[in-house]
Amino acid sequence: MSKQSQFTDEEYQALAELMDSYNRTFAVSISTLVIAVIGFIIAETQIGYLITPTIRWMFGLLVILPLTITSIGSKYDFNHLTFTMPKTILYSVLNVVGLVSIMAIVIMLNG
Repeated sequence: MSKQSQFTDEEYQALAELMDSYNRTFAVSISTLVIAVIGFIIAETQIGYLITPTIRWMFGLLVILPLTITSIGSKYDFNHLTFTMPKTILYSVLNVVGLVSIMAIVIMLNG
């Protein structure tokens, strides 16, 4: 007697797409986090006199924190198979916050 699958092909396809989005979200957030930290260290050594404590706080709260939450959260959800679309959207929004903040800080330093 063969067992029939409880899921349809469309459901498997949807799960595969969601897993793929989690992998992409994790890859983007961890890459951005590493590059942002390296860039900030280089900026501190090259133009440290321009970087005020306010900019350091902005970098920590608006770049490092969202990207760290996204990296840890997406990897945890992927490993424990707790996928949900709202979390995926949240992680994407946090990535955008981090990237926009990086651009704002660069513009502030150049201005």
